[in-house]
Amino acid sequence: MICFVTIAVSLISKADWDNGAFSKDTMGNIGDFLSGTLGVLLSFVSFLLMWKTFATQYRQFERQNELQNQASFETTYFNLLLSLDQVRKEAVIKLEEESKCCSIFKWYQLFIMTAFTSKDEMIIGSDDVQSQVEATQGVVAKCYEDFIDDNGYIGFYFRFVYNTIKFAISYWNNYDVSRKYTDLLCAKLSDEELALLFYNAISKYGRDQNEYLHFKDILDKYQVFENLNPDYLIDRSHFRFYPHTDFKFLTRDERKRFLIDHNSIKK
Repeated sequence: MICFVTIAVSLISKADWDNGAFSKDTMGNIGDFLSGTLGVLLSFVSFLLMWKTFATQYRQFERQNELQNQASFETTYFNLLLSLDQVRKEAVIKLEEESKCCSIFKWYQLFIMTAFTSKDEMIIGSDDVQSQVEATQGVVAKCYEDFIDDNGYIGFYFRFVYNTIKFAISYWNNYDVSRKYTDLLCAKLSDEELALLFYNAISKYGRDQNEYLHFKDILDKYQVFENLNPDYLIDRSHFRFYPHTDFKFLTRDERKRFLIDHNSIKK
Protein backbone atom coordinates (compact mmCIF):
# COMPACT_ATOMS: atom_id res chain seq x y z
CA MET A 1 0.00 0.00 0.00
CA ILE A 2 2.90 2.38 0.74
CA CYS A 3 4.37 1.69 -2.73
CA PHE A 4 0.95 2.16 -4.32
CA VAL A 5 0.42 5.54 -2.65
CA THR A 6 3.97 6.68 -3.45
CA ILE A 7 3.67 5.90 -7.15
CA ALA A 8 0.18 7.38 -7.34
CA VAL A 9 1.36 10.64 -5.78
CA SER A 10 4.31 10.69 -8.18
CA LEU A 11 2.01 10.35 -11.18
CA ILE A 12 -0.50 12.87 -9.93
CA SER A 13 2.27 15.38 -9.36
CA LYS A 14 2.85 15.36 -13.12
CA ALA A 15 -0.70 16.53 -13.82
CA ASP A 16 -1.27 19.71 -15.74
CA TRP A 17 -2.80 21.63 -12.86
CA ASP A 18 -2.77 24.92 -14.78
CA ASN A 19 -5.25 23.49 -17.26
CA GLY A 20 -7.06 21.51 -14.58
CA ALA A 21 -6.43 18.18 -16.24
CA PHE A 22 -3.97 15.32 -16.60
CA SER A 23 -1.91 15.00 -19.72
CA LYS A 24 -2.65 12.03 -21.97
CA ASP A 25 0.68 10.44 -21.08
CA THR A 26 -0.03 10.85 -17.40
CA MET A 27 -3.49 9.34 -17.75
CA GLY A 28 -2.04 6.45 -19.69
CA ASN A 29 0.61 5.86 -17.04
CA ILE A 30 -1.99 5.93 -14.31
CA GLY A 31 -4.18 3.42 -16.18
CA ASP A 32 -1.24 1.10 -16.81
CA PHE A 33 -0.17 1.36 -13.18
CA LEU A 34 -3.64 0.65 -11.82
CA SER A 35 -4.31 -2.30 -14.13
CA GLY A 36 -0.94 -3.89 -13.38
CA THR A 37 -0.87 -3.17 -9.65
CA LEU A 38 -4.48 -4.06 -8.89
CA GLY A 39 -4.17 -7.30 -10.84
CA VAL A 40 -1.17 -8.41 -8.80
CA LEU A 41 -2.75 -7.18 -5.57
CA LEU A 42 -6.00 -9.05 -6.16
CA SER A 43 -4.08 -12.21 -7.10
CA PHE A 44 -2.09 -11.95 -3.88
CA VAL A 45 -5.27 -11.44 -1.83
CA SER A 46 -6.85 -14.46 -3.54
CA PHE A 47 -3.78 -16.52 -2.67
CA LEU A 48 -3.99 -15.46 0.97
CA LEU A 49 -7.68 -16.34 1.16
CA MET A 50 -7.05 -19.72 -0.48
CA TRP A 51 -4.16 -20.44 1.91
CA LYS A 52 -6.36 -19.52 4.86
CA THR A 53 -9.10 -21.85 3.59
CA PHE A 54 -6.68 -24.77 3.20
CA ALA A 55 -5.18 -24.11 6.64
CA THR A 56 -8.65 -24.15 8.23
CA GLN A 57 -9.60 -27.34 6.40
CA TYR A 58 -6.33 -28.98 7.46
CA ARG A 59 -6.97 -28.15 11.12
CA GLN A 60 -10.49 -29.51 10.83
CA PHE A 61 -9.13 -32.69 9.21
CA GLU A 62 -6.57 -33.13 12.00
CA ARG A 63 -9.23 -32.62 14.65
CA GLN A 64 -11.50 -35.14 12.94
CA ASN A 65 -8.69 -37.69 12.81
CA GLU A 66 -7.91 -37.05 16.47
CA LEU A 67 -11.54 -37.65 17.45
CA GLN A 68 -11.67 -40.83 15.35
CA ASN A 69 -8.46 -42.13 16.93
CA GLN A 70 -9.76 -41.36 20.40
CA ALA A 71 -13.06 -43.11 19.67
CA SER A 72 -11.22 -46.16 18.31
CA PHE A 73 -8.94 -46.29 21.36
CA GLU A 74 -11.76 -45.86 23.86
CA THR A 75 -13.80 -48.63 22.23
CA THR A 76 -10.89 -51.05 22.63
CA TYR A 77 -9.87 -49.79 26.07
CA PHE A 78 -13.34 -49.95 27.62
CA ASN A 79 -13.82 -53.42 26.17
CA LEU A 80 -10.63 -54.39 28.01
CA LEU A 81 -12.02 -52.95 31.23
CA LEU A 82 -15.20 -54.97 30.73
CA SER A 83 -13.09 -58.07 30.10
CA LEU A 84 -11.34 -57.55 33.43
CA ASP A 85 -14.43 -58.89 35.23
CA GLN A 86 -14.25 -62.14 33.27
CA VAL A 87 -10.50 -62.44 33.85
CA ARG A 88 -11.09 -61.95 37.58
CA LYS A 89 -13.68 -64.74 37.59
CA GLU A 90 -11.25 -67.08 35.84
CA ALA A 91 -8.58 -66.13 38.38
CA VAL A 92 -10.91 -67.06 41.23
CA ILE A 93 -11.61 -70.44 39.61
CA LYS A 94 -7.88 -71.15 39.45
CA LEU A 95 -7.37 -70.04 43.07
CA GLU A 96 -10.11 -72.42 44.19
CA GLU A 97 -8.32 -75.26 42.45
CA GLU A 98 -4.82 -74.47 43.71
CA SER A 99 -5.26 -72.91 47.15
CA LYS A 100 -8.91 -73.48 48.10
CA CYS A 101 -9.43 -69.68 48.13
CA CYS A 102 -12.87 -68.73 46.90
CA SER A 103 -11.92 -65.14 46.07
CA ILE A 104 -8.98 -62.83 45.47
CA PHE A 105 -9.86 -61.27 48.82
CA LYS A 106 -9.27 -64.62 50.59
CA TRP A 107 -6.04 -65.15 48.66
CA TYR A 108 -4.86 -61.70 49.74
CA GLN A 109 -5.70 -62.42 53.38
CA LEU A 110 -3.75 -65.66 53.21
CA PHE A 111 -0.74 -63.79 51.86
CA ILE A 112 -0.88 -61.15 54.60
CA MET A 113 -1.16 -63.81 57.30
CA THR A 114 1.87 -65.57 55.83
CA ALA A 115 3.88 -62.37 55.61
CA PHE A 116 3.06 -61.30 59.17
CA THR A 117 4.95 -64.27 60.56
CA SER A 118 8.19 -62.50 59.60
CA LYS A 119 6.99 -58.90 59.50
CA ASP A 120 9.81 -57.61 61.73
CA GLU A 121 12.30 -58.34 58.94
CA MET A 122 10.24 -56.28 56.47
CA ILE A 123 9.97 -52.96 58.28
CA ILE A 124 11.84 -50.02 56.78
CA GLY A 125 13.25 -47.62 59.35
CA SER A 126 12.79 -43.89 58.89
CA ASP A 127 16.57 -43.47 58.72
CA ASP A 128 17.23 -46.34 56.31
CA VAL A 129 19.17 -45.33 53.22
CA GLN A 130 18.26 -46.48 49.72
CA SER A 131 20.48 -49.57 49.85
CA GLN A 132 18.66 -50.74 52.98
CA VAL A 133 15.30 -50.08 51.35
CA GLU A 134 16.35 -52.21 48.37
CA ALA A 135 17.48 -54.98 50.70
CA THR A 136 14.11 -54.95 52.47
CA GLN A 137 12.37 -54.96 49.10
CA GLY A 138 14.26 -58.14 48.28
CA VAL A 139 13.09 -59.76 51.53
CA VAL A 140 9.47 -58.82 50.85
CA ALA A 141 9.71 -60.02 47.25
CA LYS A 142 11.08 -63.38 48.41
CA CYS A 143 8.22 -63.71 50.90
CA TYR A 144 5.70 -63.09 48.10
CA GLU A 145 7.44 -65.56 45.78
CA ASP A 146 7.47 -68.27 48.48
CA PHE A 147 3.76 -67.65 49.05
CA ILE A 148 3.12 -68.10 45.33
CA ASP A 149 5.04 -71.37 45.29
CA ASP A 150 2.83 -72.75 48.07
CA ASN A 151 -0.53 -71.29 47.11
CA GLY A 152 -0.70 -71.05 43.32
CA TYR A 153 -0.35 -68.09 41.01
CA ILE A 154 -2.81 -66.17 38.83
CA GLY A 155 -0.17 -64.79 36.51
CA PHE A 156 -2.58 -64.28 33.62
CA TYR A 157 -4.58 -61.86 35.78
CA PHE A 158 -1.55 -59.64 36.52
CA ARG A 159 -0.43 -59.84 32.89
CA PHE A 160 -3.86 -58.66 31.80
CA VAL A 161 -3.63 -55.64 34.10
CA TYR A 162 -0.10 -54.94 32.88
CA ASN A 163 -1.03 -55.07 29.19
CA THR A 164 -4.12 -52.91 29.73
CA ILE A 165 -1.97 -50.22 31.33
CA LYS A 166 0.71 -50.63 28.68
CA PHE A 167 -1.90 -50.22 25.93
CA ALA A 168 -3.03 -46.89 27.37
CA ILE A 169 0.44 -45.41 27.84
CA SER A 170 1.81 -46.62 24.50
CA TYR A 171 -1.17 -45.34 22.49
CA TRP A 172 -0.99 -41.79 23.81
CA ASN A 173 2.27 -39.86 23.74
CA ASN A 174 0.98 -37.68 26.54
CA TYR A 175 1.47 -38.37 30.25
CA ASP A 176 -1.70 -36.64 31.46
CA VAL A 177 -3.95 -38.41 28.93
CA SER A 178 -2.40 -41.81 29.70
CA ARG A 179 -2.75 -41.12 33.41
CA LYS A 180 -6.46 -40.38 32.98
CA TYR A 181 -7.12 -43.77 31.41
CA THR A 182 -4.86 -45.55 33.90
CA ASP A 183 -6.91 -44.05 36.73
CA LEU A 184 -10.04 -45.58 35.21
CA LEU A 185 -8.46 -49.02 35.49
CA CYS A 186 -7.43 -48.37 39.09
CA ALA A 187 -11.04 -47.49 39.89
CA LYS A 188 -12.04 -51.06 38.96
CA LEU A 189 -9.49 -52.67 41.28
CA SER A 190 -10.20 -53.33 44.94
CA ASP A 191 -7.75 -52.44 47.71
CA GLU A 192 -6.81 -56.10 47.97
CA GLU A 193 -6.07 -56.28 44.25
CA LEU A 194 -4.00 -53.11 44.38
CA ALA A 195 -2.01 -54.47 47.32
CA LEU A 196 -1.31 -57.74 45.50
CA LEU A 197 -0.30 -55.78 42.41
CA PHE A 198 1.94 -53.67 44.66
CA TYR A 199 3.94 -56.72 45.78
CA ASN A 200 3.72 -58.65 42.53
CA ALA A 201 5.51 -55.84 40.68
CA ILE A 202 8.56 -55.94 42.98
CA SER A 203 8.91 -59.71 42.74
CA LYS A 204 10.51 -61.81 40.01
CA TYR A 205 7.09 -61.98 38.36
CA GLY A 206 7.33 -58.26 37.60
CA ARG A 207 10.66 -58.50 35.81
CA ASP A 208 11.07 -58.23 32.05
CA GLN A 209 13.35 -60.32 29.82
CA ASN A 210 16.31 -58.24 31.00
CA GLU A 211 15.54 -58.99 34.66
CA TYR A 212 14.50 -55.37 35.19
CA LEU A 213 11.45 -54.33 37.26
CA HIS A 214 9.87 -52.55 34.32
CA PHE A 215 6.28 -52.98 35.52
CA LYS A 216 7.17 -51.48 38.89
CA ASP A 217 8.54 -48.37 37.17
CA ILE A 218 5.35 -47.99 35.14
CA LEU A 219 3.16 -48.31 38.24
CA ASP A 220 5.35 -45.78 40.04
CA LYS A 221 5.42 -43.32 37.16
CA TYR A 222 1.66 -43.31 36.61
CA GLN A 223 0.76 -43.12 40.32
CA VAL A 224 -1.28 -46.33 40.26
CA PHE A 225 -1.07 -46.70 44.06
CA GLU A 226 -1.77 -43.06 44.87
CA ASN A 227 -5.03 -43.89 46.66
CA LEU A 228 -3.94 -47.20 48.18
CA ASN A 229 -5.00 -47.64 51.80
CA PRO A 230 -1.85 -48.31 53.91
CA ASP A 231 -3.80 -50.78 56.05
CA TYR A 232 -3.64 -53.21 53.13
CA LEU A 233 0.16 -53.24 53.03
CA ILE A 234 2.28 -55.61 55.09
CA ASP A 235 3.78 -52.51 56.66
CA ARG A 236 3.12 -48.83 56.01
CA SER A 237 6.82 -48.16 55.45
CA HIS A 238 6.68 -50.07 52.18
CA PHE A 239 5.58 -46.90 50.41
CA ARG A 240 9.30 -46.29 49.93
CA PHE A 241 9.41 -49.07 47.33
CA TYR A 242 7.67 -46.58 45.02
CA PRO A 243 9.61 -43.32 45.51
CA HIS A 244 7.78 -41.33 42.80
CA THR A 245 4.26 -42.15 43.96
CA ASP A 246 2.55 -39.43 45.95
CA PHE A 247 0.55 -41.66 48.29
CA LYS A 248 -2.40 -39.85 49.82
CA PHE A 249 -1.53 -41.14 53.30
CA LEU A 250 1.94 -39.57 53.40
CA THR A 251 2.61 -36.85 55.92
CA ARG A 252 4.12 -33.53 54.91
CA ASP A 253 7.45 -34.55 56.41
CA GLU A 254 7.44 -37.88 54.54
CA ARG A 255 6.75 -36.13 51.27
CA LYS A 256 9.60 -33.75 51.90
CA ARG A 257 12.07 -36.47 52.91
CA PHE A 258 11.26 -39.42 50.69
CA LEU A 259 9.13 -38.39 47.73
CA ILE A 260 11.00 -37.90 44.47
CA ASP A 261 9.30 -35.43 42.13
CA HIS A 262 7.49 -37.65 39.62
CA ASN A 263 7.60 -34.83 37.06
CA SER A 264 11.20 -35.88 36.46
CA ILE A 265 10.05 -39.18 34.93
CA LYS A 266 7.10 -37.95 32.89
CA LYS A 267 9.18 -37.54 29.74
